Amino acid sequence: MSFRRILKWLGTMFGGQTVPNLKKPEIANIEVVVTPETGNPSNMKFSFPTKLNGKVKHWKENSDDTWHVRFENQGAGGFLVLFNIEDDNGTGCRFHDDPAEAMYCHGLPSCPTGPSRWEQFVPVGVINDGRTLVVFNRNNPAHDFGFTLRFTTDFGPREFDPIGEDANG
Repeated sequence: MSFRRILKWLGTMFGGQTVPNLKKPEIANIEVVVTPETGNPSNMKFSFPTKLNGKVKHWKENSDDTWHVRFENQGAGGFLVLFNIEDDNGTGCRFHDDPAEAMYCHGLPSCPTGPSRWEQFVPVGVINDGRTLVVFNRNNPAHDFGFTLRFTTDFGPREFDPIGEDANG
């Protein structure tokens, strides 16, 4: 799905609104780093580069080894989030072709364990030959939520389970 088509979809997905009637969403690029274990490339870890400033922050909690993403845009039209796979080690990691299979999400601050969808954080497309998942985040109301990014790799399916926080209700 092209970026232009995704923007068109955003303009018509809720009540037939057109793009000019929507507040402009912020664009948030988030790198998903794939790191295979030395000596065992089929065992891989996923992470985000730590970022503690700006409208989108991501960090790892030392207490529970969980990655967190916080969205803050002071009432703008939500976020168009682009999760971009950074795979410098050639694991063949890609998002599932079907956006609903590329990400599970629910409105609880824990990671979903099976297919689920939450209307506040919606996967809308997979682009860039499977290396980018596009998600629309309404960021309203303020809420913690869980999501699972789902991948195919040369070594079979893999998952990454961060916790999200919408801070601008």
